[in-house]
Amino acid sequence: MEANSSKELGHGSKQDLRVTVRLQVWHFSERGRCPEFNHGLARLFSPEALGDWNHWIPRPAEVVEPDGISIRDDYVPVEVDFVHAFATYNNPQGNPESGVRDVFKKFAPPIVYDYFISKLQSPPHAMNIYAVANGEEMTEMHIKMKYAHRFFFIPLWLRLERFIKPAMVRQEDTIMKILQAGVDSLRILGSLTFAYMAFQGADIRKATEFLATCKETLSQLSSQLPWLKEMLDNLSSSSSSENSTSENPPTSSGPLVLLGDASTSFEKLRELAGGLKPRLDKLSSGEGLTNQGIVRTILDLRQATIHLSEYEQAMVSFNEEEIGKWNETASHHENFVYRAGILALGCAVITALAFWNPQLARGLTATLGQHLKLGVGATSSLALTTGYQYNKLSDALVALGDARNRASAGRVALEGVFVALRQAHTTLTLVYLVQVMGQPIACMGDEERDRAVRMLGGDLQYLDNAMYSQTLIRDRVNNLVQASIDLDTEYQRTMHIMDAAMDIVGRVVET
Repeated sequence: MEANSSKELGHGSKQDLRVTVRLQVWHFSERGRCPEFNHGLARLFSPEALGDWNHWIPRPAEVVEPDGISIRDDYVPVEVDFVHAFATYNNPQGNPESGVRDVFKKFAPPIVYDYFISKLQSPPHAMNIYAVANGEEMTEMHIKMKYAHRFFFIPLWLRLERFIKPAMVRQEDTIMKILQAGVDSLRILGSLTFAYMAFQGADIRKATEFLATCKETLSQLSSQLPWLKEMLDNLSSSSSSENSTSENPPTSSGPLVLLGDASTSFEKLRELAGGLKPRLDKLSSGEGLTNQGIVRTILDLRQATIHLSEYEQAMVSFNEEEIGKWNETASHHENFVYRAGILALGCAVITALAFWNPQLARGLTATLGQHLKLGVGATSSLALTTGYQYNKLSDALVALGDARNRASAGRVALEGVFVALRQAHTTLTLVYLVQVMGQPIACMGDEERDRAVRMLGGDLQYLDNAMYSQTLIRDRVNNLVQASIDLDTEYQRTMHIMDAAMDIVGRVVET
């Protein structure tokens, strides 16, 4: 009986209220949470749009401004509540669970397209739905299992300063009919949104997986929407061109210039880290972040990975230059010592032969002079020259060893930060799902969880057991802090050993 006590709370409890679910469509808007948008979206859920069902009554959700700094968020939901005509949480007659899935996956997509893409011209990022009672989210796990769903239309980081539906988009009636059919409507809506944004110039260089999914989904519609093929072809050629350009590393410009490039990227990383740290400290201490803060932190962690990749590219080139330079220097001195050694041995042999066979000695002398290109003057200073070259060889070998050790230590430190960044980023996606989407990880299937993490830029290999906890957040934030300290130590070591400094215009010069 105790196991069911949390499910059936008795007469007069929330469980006796009619099933009510709240649909949230998330987008970026300077107007924040807007009653006008809630009313506008709710009006579109007419009885006809809901398949002439009488089970669900749509109502614009009341805008309740959040406390504190959250009131300034511009990553906000447009919200509509759906009240079931007779089903209650204790008596779910009329199969409201199935009805919620239909509202979310069949009826909402064409309306969301019409309102956000055509009317607001504000691309939807994500959509979720969950149960409420008296306007408050119901957090009981069995209720979440029944009524909570979410879908991400586009990657979180895909942004435009101003979204305008491309002029080549036509046949709006046909698009609406395709979405109203309810066959993979959520994925089609996401693919259309992604294609429209990419066509307008959104950066999709790191979105090859989403582009491939978009093309696969929309190519099946090209017979009904002929203009789609031209749009997809343009996206493919643009993406290929941008990727080929970004993958061509810059030609070598010398160690100091390369070190300057690395320094520039590292300072960008430091500046970004300065803004990240207070938010990460809040997460680590359990204080929490606003929805906007979570989104901003995810985006900043992604940008930090980009800066780190630029730093890595510059340091790899710098280390290759340094190792190559010292390897060449060591080889030069080694060759000189080798030749001097042969000369010393030859001179000893010639001296010994001079008494017994003067003619043979003269021949050997000529041969040594020809092959080693050394004259009598070089022979006379042989000991001094050999000692000098040997010392230079020793210095070069020490410098070569130091360069290799620095490169190795730098690679280890870099990899540590890369791993820590990806771990922290992936953990933040779980925070987003729980706090923003109101979706416990335990209520998600593996496939839908993995897709959500990818759309938020997380790395599946760092999901571990996907258990969301404050301990996990704290550990991963601490790992990132320590890895960053280790990398900074190696960076400073390189700058010190190179004996370099920044001049007033930011170029690296020798001191």
